[in-house]
Amino acid sequence: MHEVIMPKLGMTMEKGIVEKWLKKEGDYIKKGESLLEIMTDKVTIEVESYHTGYLKKILAEEGEEVPVTEVIAYIGEEDEKIPEEIVRKKIAPLEVSKEEKVKVKVGEKEKIPIEKIIEYEKEREREIRKGKEKEEEITKVKRKKILASPLAKKLAKEMSIDLSKISGTGPKGRIVKADILRSVEERKLKKKEKMDIEKEISKKLITPEILKTIPLTGLRKTISERMSKSASEIPHITLFLEVDIS
Repeated sequence: MHEVIMPKLGMTMEKGIVEKWLKKEGDYIKKGESLLEIMTDKVTIEVESYHTGYLKKILAEEGEEVPVTEVIAYIGEEDEKIPEEIVRKKIAPLEVSKEEKVKVKVGEKEKIPIEKIIEYEKEREREIRKGKEKEEEITKVKRKKILASPLAKKLAKEMSIDLSKISGTGPKGRIVKADILRSVEERKLKKKEKMDIEKEISKKLITPEILKTIPLTGLRKTISERMSKSASEIPHITLFLEVDIS
């Protein structure tokens, strides 16, 4: 009975994953024929059989991670009986540490009810109509001389408010401080209403994130380890270059 072990395919290789068995238990295999595929921390490679015979027993299933030199299968003669201890033997699964796991965020989209879309479109149309009406009103106001108190003019300048868009409540339609403050509050209220609508729509577009844990394997695991090592052990240098073009 010949042992098939997890090969050491690199100087730094400590374990490998049985990606795929190319033969089933009971299949005949020749020496040099591909037996299985092994995934290392860098590549996936086919492993050839070192013996001729029948694949009597597979100990490591596809997807299992096995330390190097661990027995993963047995090859023997067709009439050769498998010892009882081999039949019962099973490779203990390797524990995956917390550092070798990664949390992946999976966003899931939800359809927006058609009523909500119609309501949103109607709201946009109302805003467009209001905007046009406001422009017409502004045009009429511009034709008249803008009357405003010195304090109102000062506040309007500080708050970047167009006086032509404000209706005065003072004597003879003069714009006073109260008109400026009212305009500021109206602007804040409109902004809040718009944000509330957009927030409501965004809630329907994206549902809360779902978290699931998957193990880091193969090349992804190697990249993660190398980047972590680079950040923690290798000195970092920042280079600054100044050029005077005056």
